[in-house]
Amino acid sequence: MLTSDELKVIMPGCAADLWLPHLNKAMADRQINSPLRVATFLAHVAVESGEMRTLVENLNYSVGRLMQVWPKSFPTADFATPYAHHLEQLGNYVDANRLGNGAPSTGDGFKFRGRGLLQATGRDHYSEAKAALSVDLVGQPELLEEPSWAAIEAAWWWERQGLNRIADLGDLKQSTIKINGALTGYSDRVAYWRRGLQVLGASVPASPTLSLNIKVQKALNANGAQPQLTEDGIWGPLSEAAADRFRAGAGLPEADGIDTALLQALRIL
Repeated sequence: MLTSDELKVIMPGCAADLWLPHLNKAMADRQINSPLRVATFLAHVAVESGEMRTLVENLNYSVGRLMQVWPKSFPTADFATPYAHHLEQLGNYVDANRLGNGAPSTGDGFKFRGRGLLQATGRDHYSEAKAALSVDLVGQPELLEEPSWAAIEAAWWWERQGLNRIADLGDLKQSTIKINGALTGYSDRVAYWRRGLQVLGASVPASPTLSLNIKVQKALNANGAQPQLTEDGIWGPLSEAAADRFRAGAGLPEADGIDTALLQALRIL
């Protein structure tokens, strides 16, 4: 069972004593019950909810930010201006006719905007959670802004998406894509995950991929990686950046992850 002191170290900004009983019950109910599962769950929660301090999506965007986040929806400043700093109008527009939401006129996009510890979004998600948890999240979506329901819903969705199994594999990239749809905030997720693994005494399970990652990290360090990489097999943004710098210096073509050319240049193959 997670302790208050452990939670405070993993997420220094959260109200640990407020959240702890809700987290422990919700995690126990959904078999988030090993150090590796807990560390993985908390890493994603920390990023998605700002260390459990932001339980509703912030839709207060400037014109420039709208064009960065939704370039297809807001290709020009003139188009973006009517939506800048207009939270409800923006929510109803960007999430209209998707995720079970209706047209902008229905108000679904804003009503069912991201909430909770893992940012539940869209009428379909709220409807499924309502049926599964026997609580009217469609009529009262703001319940996910309360610690008890925020924890319950996040753990339910985690289990429903098969994220315990993914956590057991030590595959943080896969769980990030499952939750986020992309790799947004991945470097922060890796940092929280590493901290959680250390605090909870968890380790990433041995696998051929992990072993290879460790060999590459050791070789990159031996070739002057700066900053020096943690040789733990977790292939995060720092490892990727070090590999990119080594490729550039060795005259190798650009690539993502670990490829044969990199292994040969590092004399691992």
